[in-house]
Amino acid sequence: MNVARSYLGYAPDKNGNAYAFRGLDADANPLASAERLNPGNRNPTWTYIASLPATRYNFPAVFARTNYIYIFGGLTDTTSGIESASVLRYSVSGNSWSNMTSMPVAVAGSVAALGPDGKIYV
Repeated sequence: MNVARSYLGYAPDKNGNAYAFRGLDADANPLASAERLNPGNRNPTWTYIASLPATRYNFPAVFARTNYIYIFGGLTDTTSGIESASVLRYSVSGNSWSNMTSMPVAVAGSVAALGPDGKIYV
């Protein structure tokens, strides 16, 4: 990756590209940046994609088998420890973010999975 990060969100897309979202940098500062790796390239390298609207870390990300990757909640900063209920959707083809309806409960350190019914469970 261009920026070493921990507590990030990770998801692959249908083409096998890997996505790293937000997280904490080496000095424990929250990040808003995101990167994509295309392992099918002859010389795979991480490239920056559209940054997220705000910093966040310690949240799950899941690919919805379509064109979208969703991220859920997370922590807003390293001092307050405030959890978020936000949901963001990344368009793989459009390289853009959209705010979605927030979850009813704020979460951090959770997991998310796409179920066989096509629903995302957090």
